[in-house]
Amino acid sequence: MQRKERKWRERECERIEIEEEMGSGKHTAEFFRRRDAWRKHPMLTNQFRHATPGLGIALVAFGFYLVGEQVYDRLNADSHAHVLLSSSSS
Repeated sequence: MQRKERKWRERECERIEIEEEMGSGKHTAEFFRRRDAWRKHPMLTNQFRHATPGLGIALVAFGFYLVGEQVYDRLNADSHAHVLLSSSSS
């Protein structure tokens, strides 16, 4: 019990020293505490990244597939005349 009380007193003394250094005391510290609270919101702490663990890798792989398919189609594309002749003869 004494250990917890001692730690609490130490933290309280540190808090008071910080507030005194800030100038206007408790109101300023509370202002910044409330202002920065949104940064610790659960929706903003990489929850989406953990919910979809392979999505980033899958999107990159799919992008490579799309680029590769476009390159392949352009390299192996038939000429327009050949396509028109073969379609009109059938």
